[in-house]
Order: sequence, then structure tokens, then C-alpha cells
Amino acid sequence: MSPIRPFALAAALLAATPAHAADHSLSLTADGSSRWYEFVSDAFAQLDRGFNNNPALDGFYLISAEPDPWNPTVFQPIGGGADVFPHEADFASIGTITYTGSGNGTFPITAITLDVARYVADDDALTSTGYTTTVTAPSGTITFAGGQLVDLTLTANVRFTYDGSGFGLGNLSYDGTFEVDGGRFSLFVDDSNDSDFGPLRYVWDVAGAVAGLDSDVIFRTGFEG
Repeated sequence: MSPIRPFALAAALLAATPAHAADHSLSLTADGSSRWYEFVSDAFAQLDRGFNNNPALDGFYLISAEPDPWNPTVFQPIGGGADVFPHEADFASIGTITYTGSGNGTFPITAITLDVARYVADDDALTSTGYTTTVTAPSGTITFAGGQLVDLTLTANVRFTYDGSGFGLGNLSYDGTFEVDGGRFSLFVDDSNDSDFGPLRYVWDVAGAVAGLDSDVIFRTGFEG
């Protein structure tokens, strides 16, 4: 029997070693034009509007008063004001990205968790409750250089679930997508559930930048920093 060469043994051991899993805390900065819609109440909120000149409040405004609800210009106020974006644009530590790899390089993303309710409409729906966030089918890569995040490309499905049992509705699920590309993110969910009050249609239309991402690091310091 031939002796096992040291190089061949090392290669075999390396191939048998499981890939290292690591986590990266995800923070986002939302655009001022980010909005949340509750069609059953004919109302929407926009992050940068400052309801009745109060910058801490974001709505509500009449959807039906807008010629184009997706590009509002009228902003007819209703109600006494609501803080739909309690942290304004700062979505710090909104989630965690799990990837396979370590150090500098480009690595495949294997999982992502998000907690959107902390930052958007935490208790503003008809149910007066928060909601859970479930992310599935993540696909993409994360890149580090010089120990810093320099690129993130990601697509995933997202589901928000309200507990509507207090209204005899059971769980109310809303499906959409979460995407990141070129340092920008987009969260879009437009879905509806039937109820005795009519269709419970909610929309999350939120976009912005990935906080802490610096794509120029490679050019300033090189890949290893």
C-alpha cells in the first residue's frame, strides 16, 4: 500500500473541514420618502413629513386624496398624529446576516433575520399589535475588505404576520420582498387579508442605504487593508 503523502493528507483534511459560519449585524438608513399604508383606514404615513409640524410624527394622511398614492403630493392630514417610524431613518441592528466564510473576501449568504416591526408601524395596524418578520429563500453574497463591509447583494422573501385572534381573524400574513444591491435596500410588501371590516390591505414601501457599507475601502487600502 502506498504511503499517504503529507500534502495529500492536508488537502483531504481541509476538504473534510466544515465551512465556517459567521454573522454580520445589519443596519439600514431609510429614505425620507419611505411609507406605510393602511388601505382599510384610507391612511398612510411618510417618514419625513412631520405631521402638523411635529418631526416625531409621520402621519396619517388620506390615501384617497392623492392622485397617485405611490407619489403623494397633497398630504391631507387625518387624525391626531402617529409615530409610525419610531426611530425615524435609523434602522440600527434591524437584522443579522449569516454567511459562510471568514476574514476578507466574498462569501455566500445562507440566512437572514429581520425585525421590521421595531422600526415601521410597531402598533399602528387595526389589530393594535406588532407583527413578526420571517425571511426565507435568501440568495446573495457579502464582501469584506480591510475588515469592513464593502458590498452586499441580496434577494429574499419576507413575510409579516399579525396576530388577529383578538378580532377572530387568526394569523394575518403579508408577503413581499427584501432586496439589497449597490449599497441600497428595498423592502416592498403589498398584500391583503379578508375580514368583516373589508380587505385588510397593508403596504410597506421602504427604501434606503445599507449603513456602514464603504465600497471605496478596496481602492483606498487594498483588499486586505
